[in-house]
This record gives sequence, C-alpha cells and structure tokens, in this order.
Amino acid sequence: MKKINFIYAALLGIVFYSCQAYTVVPVDYLVPADISFPAQIRRVGIVNNAAGTPGRIAKDAVLDSILVEKTNGYLERYTLNGDPGITVETLAKSVAGENYFDEVIICDSALQVSGTSKQTPFLNKETVNALIESLDVDMLISLEEIQTQVKRQVFPVTGAGFLGAVDAKVCPKVNLYIANRDSPLVMINGNDSIYWEDFEPTLIAARTRIVPDEQLITEASDFAGAIPVKYMTPHWKTTSRIFYNNGSPEMRDAAFFVQENHWDRAFALWETFFEKAKGIKKARTASNISLYYELKDDLEKAHEWGKRALELARVADKIPEDENTVSPSNDYTRIRYNQNILEERRSHFATLKMQMNRFNDDF
Repeated sequence: MKKINFIYAALLGIVFYSCQAYTVVPVDYLVPADISFPAQIRRVGIVNNAAGTPGRIAKDAVLDSILVEKTNGYLERYTLNGDPGITVETLAKSVAGENYFDEVIICDSALQVSGTSKQTPFLNKETVNALIESLDVDMLISLEEIQTQVKRQVFPVTGAGFLGAVDAKVCPKVNLYIANRDSPLVMINGNDSIYWEDFEPTLIAARTRIVPDEQLITEASDFAGAIPVKYMTPHWKTTSRIFYNNGSPEMRDAAFFVQENHWDRAFALWETFFEKAKGIKKARTASNISLYYELKDDLEKAHEWGKRALELARVADKIPEDENTVSPSNDYTRIRYNQNILEERRSHFATLKMQMNRFNDDF
C-alpha cells in the first residue's frame, strides 16, 4: 500500500490577505472505522444474499389525500426494493478503493433466486465455510437487503408551475462472516439519503418525470454500495479549522508561506513571534502552532499548544475561569472550536493506529 498521510490541509487558492485576522480552512484527516478487524483478515469476498425483485413493495404506498384536496399538491410514501446486483458491484469497488484489504473478490452468482423470499435471516455456517473456501478469502461481506424509503412530494408554486421533490432514504443491510461461526461476526444496518427536486408545468409531470422509480432504483442501488464502507475501513473526514493569518507582519508573512504549502517556514516565524507577542496575538500564534503540530500528526504537542492558546485567549478576552462564554466574536470561542475537534481526533487516534497496524506503520 502506498504511504498515506493522516491529514492534510487544502489551503491552496485561499485568499489570506484581508482585514479579518483569521480565515476558515478545510482539513481532511483519517478517522477509524466503527469495526476493527484482526490484521489476519486481508482477503475479503463480496456476495449477494439479497432476495426480492427490484420495484415497489406491494401494498406499501401511503397517499396523503388531505394535501391533494387542500393545496392541489401531492404526497406519497412508499418503499422500493433495490437492485442488489448494482449494489454488490458498487460495494466491491468501494471496499477495494479504500486499499485497506489486500484483495477484494466478488462472487459472480447471487445466492438467492430473484423474486423469492429468504428462508433464513443470514447464511448458515456450512454455506459460509464453503464460500470462504471456494473464494479463498478470510471474510465474507454479504449484502442481505437493499431497500429505499421514498417520499415523493409536489408543491404548487405561483407563476412557476409545480415543484416536485423526491427524498429517498437508502438502507442497505450487510453482514460480515468468518469461518466456523453460527452467526454473523457483525451486522451493519446502514442508511443515508439522496434528494432530487425540479420544476414541471403540471402536477402530473412533477409526479412522474422527476426521478421515475426505475431511475431511482438504479441511482439508489448504486449509492447504497458505498454506505457500509465507512463502518468497515478507516476513511477521510473533512472539517474546518480557524487559522490566524493577519494582525501583524509576521502573521501575514507566515500566511504567505502556508499558501505556498511551506508549513515549516511558517512554523519558524510563529515560533519566533510567539516569544515576543503579547495578549491576544500570543494566543493566536499558539493556536496556529497547535494546528501546525496537528498537521504533522503530533497530536500531543498540538494538544499542549492548544491548551496554552486557550488559556492565553481566556485572559486576553477577560473570561472568568469558571465561565465558558460562547461568542462568535471572541478568540477564546474560535480557539476552543479548533481544540474541540482536535480532542475528538485524539480520542480516536489509538483506535486508528491499531486499525492501520496491518501496514507496519507505513501510513
């Protein structure tokens, strides 16, 4: 596996030079999966154990007649069975794309006959053992069900026709199996939502043209395949950080180096400026140094500098020690925002390192 840095800041193209003393920057970093696997699980097989025919589930639709009568609008709720073939293919690509397991193998054949009901809620031990042996894998990732809860609405808009909106909650169920167990190792009930809207000239057009069921099934089934992955593999998360880029020549010079992605040169300026800065400038500099260490994955030093920045900001903003004032206009609140995200990262860092140990610390 190629080397992965835990975190990087997407700062290029950001304009630093403004009257404001700070800017908000996006930061991406790895977070651990919900599930931790032994390092021995390196080859996984993807199988399709879902039953049912793609389409509406019979007698499931609920119409809101009151909305139709009073507003000339439309509201319908119903559930769709997805296309497991599409979901399994996307699931395999998504798991492989994370580069966490050495190999991802997809089983060509569905384990259930389309249109029939499943006889048991999960695979039995004999079937699991046979599949693991035939695919030569350490674990099975089995799609058990793919359903989408749909809310289809139409609203009349004066002078603009009708606004059609479709809100789909996509719910894939995936079980993880290893050999010689009578039940799944883990059962994942994931969900996420997709939303569409558009204008049409008539109510009927807004009901039928905006994401017809056939298209919805295809798109929702494809979307569903990526949902379980975050439960199984470490993944990237994007959050914002407050970065101080103005208020003194040193801070502006350092901001220029950051814009050019020369963080070490920026750090050298902050380190020097911190020794002579006073009041809120000292707190802001300490906060930037904390961010620097976080970007270097030295979370303990980032924590130390963050605590120092918070205390300096508390004094500068004249906030009593027994009070946690929340005001977007003070630096204490802004620095505390950074530190809250950092502390969340620190709390998960040991789990992340354990999950990444399979790469012999080459990450």
